[in-house]
Amino acid sequence: MKRLLFLVLGFLLFVSTYSQESDNRSMNESNSIQKILLQASEQILIAENDLNQEIVHLQIDLIQGEDFKWIYRILYPDWTYYFYAEGENLMVIDLDMEIRIQDEKTGKWYKIDEDLSPNYSTFLQTESPKSLSYAIGIKVAKYREGWLSGHFFLMITHNKFRDIK
Repeated sequence: MKRLLFLVLGFLLFVSTYSQESDNRSMNESNSIQKILLQASEQILIAENDLNQEIVHLQIDLIQGEDFKWIYRILYPDWTYYFYAEGENLMVIDLDMEIRIQDEKTGKWYKIDEDLSPNYSTFLQTESPKSLSYAIGIKVAKYREGWLSGHFFLMITHNKFRDIK
């Protein structure tokens, strides 16, 4: 995981050093992911260094409109998982998250938790009783004026050591 962190930080250094001045581009441009990369790298450092967590999934993506964007993941038993998502604060005012679990027998999806707080970041946690499929929905409830899309990142972590029951 440290390699990923160094790769992200190295990429950010490269992008900020060589692209802004020479091409007259800026982190404030809508087609640049520089701002969301900086936001994500700050949260990576907090999760790994301050909270002693292991990152098991990290995704940076573009979201448009006001519908949920779904990310699917199998979670394993005996871990408490933490879901943190953040919208690019230049574009997003309010980001929401919903977690669903798939019934093994019927294949239907059921909502188990949601965070609808009015903020550009969102946080949930859950314990997986056994290996199950989870759907994590990310939705922009409110964009900044003039925006219909924006970048976001999703980070799923768990403690570095397995939960003891």
